[in-house]
Amino acid sequence: MDFGEVLTKAWKTIWKHKILWLFGLLAGCGANGGGGGGGGGGNAGSSFQNGNNGNNFNFDLPRNAPPWLQDFANQLERSFETGTFWAVFGGLMLGLICLAFFLGLVMLFLRTVGKIGLVRGAWQADEGAEKLSLGGLLKETWPYFWRVLLFEVILFVLGVMMTVILIVPVMAVTLLTLGCGLICLLPFLIVLGWAISTLTEMIVVALVGENLDLGAAVQRAWTLLKENLGSLAIMSLILYIGQAIVGFVVALPFFLIAVPLIMAAVAESEAALITGGIVALIIFLVYLPIAILLGAVLQSYVGAAWTLTFRRLTGRQTGDTGAGQIVPKPEPEPLNLEPIEGFMPGEEAQGEEPTEA
Repeated sequence: MDFGEVLTKAWKTIWKHKILWLFGLLAGCGANGGGGGGGGGGNAGSSFQNGNNGNNFNFDLPRNAPPWLQDFANQLERSFETGTFWAVFGGLMLGLICLAFFLGLVMLFLRTVGKIGLVRGAWQADEGAEKLSLGGLLKETWPYFWRVLLFEVILFVLGVMMTVILIVPVMAVTLLTLGCGLICLLPFLIVLGWAISTLTEMIVVALVGENLDLGAAVQRAWTLLKENLGSLAIMSLILYIGQAIVGFVVALPFFLIAVPLIMAAVAESEAALITGGIVALIIFLVYLPIAILLGAVLQSYVGAAWTLTFRRLTGRQTGDTGAGQIVPKPEPEPLNLEPIEGFMPGEEAQGEEPTEA
């Protein structure tokens, strides 16, 4: 496979058909999620006392505390004693869980549409389509939507199951070997992650590009992975490293936003701190749309590159709208036999019938 041709054609495709940037934006929805909890409770200015006759919450406030703050503290104490606080807290947490679940479904829906639109757009562009429209790509999305959505759900469930299954053994090996076991397991985990990620990309392209059902798409992608292990390894290495580098460069200005805050902290001035915070906020709001646009372009490029990789590995070239699976060998030309005088092929010789002796 010509890697240079695929990478160059992918860039030309998304630059000519900029509508693919929108589908790249959708395809990146919720793709890179991270969770982190920062929680800390300061006990300064408050105390919790547990008496023998039940829970007694006593918030000690400074003597010069404003009346509204004292009233709030008294109401909070009563809510603890009556259990109202825990009811409100539980309802709030339940609401946040429902909101997160709803947002997750929305992200899944948008990501599915984005992936299908990217594959269809890059596929049609490589077949020679001169123009791609938003309405046309959205219309062609729905025949594949439920298959790709089902695959995304199955992939998520399998990912959770694998994490649960592997996390305990990996942690145990790490603790028992003082970290040496984790170092030995890293190559295996990296190869496993690469294989799953590459197989996933091929399955999505097979579902959309060749209009296969889920089982056939998995078989198709697995066959391609086995027969083209080296080519897919090189292409994935190029794309993953390039994506990581570009992603780091795009995210770098967000780290630079902290510079005004650091300078304000060094100045030890309240006015400088406020000014630094305003400057940092302005820089953040200005750069955020740029970062989103660059991320969408990057995602669309990676999606187009994987689509073209699939087409090249299955024998399809630019402008080829046929199956392109395996080029059949040409049929041998028929032999040109010149007729013999008095005898034609396929006919018996004409003559007198033999006479009996």
